[in-house]
Amino acid sequence: MQKIDQTKLTHEIIETAYKLLTHKLAFGGLITHNESAFQLELGHILKTLGQLYEFRLSDKFHLEFETFLPLKTTSIKSQSERARIDILIRYQDGDHQTCAAIELKFFKKSNHREPNNR
Repeated sequence: MQKIDQTKLTHEIIETAYKLLTHKLAFGGLITHNESAFQLELGHILKTLGQLYEFRLSDKFHLEFETFLPLKTTSIKSQSERARIDILIRYQDGDHQTCAAIELKFFKKSNHREPNNR
């Protein structure tokens, strides 16, 4: 499978999972009270869809929660050379790998966003 195809498939998986998650939240199919529950619900949908997109034996969909990625330069915010992300997705076959990082924010109140939540 070509790299461009993997990128499109990964994007499609994320977009479909997001659409399903928002519809389930909007219509009461899911109730989450914190960010970790929100991550778990999205991760479950992503993992299910990702496995459905494993069309060949060499296709593998992998998902990690709360993981670190190396940065090319030191982060201004954390003064670290690693970034912590909520969800990391890897879609690969024998020759290519496509990665996507997802950072989630869970706002409990309409005015509870940056910088008001500090």
